[in-house]
This record gives sequence, C-alpha cells and structure tokens, in this order.
Amino acid sequence: MRASTRYLDGGGGVLKLRGVGAMELAESRGFVLSVVDGVRKLGASIEAGRREEELERREGGGGDESDDDMEL
Repeated sequence: MRASTRYLDGGGGVLKLRGVGAMELAESRGFVLSVVDGVRKLGASIEAGRREEELERREGGGGDESDDDMEL
C-alpha cells in the first residue's frame, strides 16, 4: 500500500491529475465553490436587511416594542 502511494505525489506537494478524474474533481470543486458563494450572498442579504431594520427603528423612534418579543 505504501509503495503505491509514493507515485501519487507530484514532487511539489501538489497532486497531478490527468483525464476524467481531474475533470470530475474540477467539477466538484466548482460546484462546492458556487454553493459556498451562494451561502455567502444569502448571509450578506440577510445582514443588510437586519441593518436596514435597525436603522429604521432608530430613525422612527423605536417602533412597536411588542414586535421585539416575537422575533426569533
């Protein structure tokens, strides 16, 4: 087992792949990166909405206090 793994090292610490395996890894990596980017965008939009609500509350005199009890 150990003898077979020494051929996997590309010498520079980076695994060199060719062919279908490399394409599959590239596709998987692209998919994961796009999911992570989408989650970041969702988080950013939620945070922006939260900031806008805070700003409106400050400018509007605090708003209805009963709404704060219902927030999750």
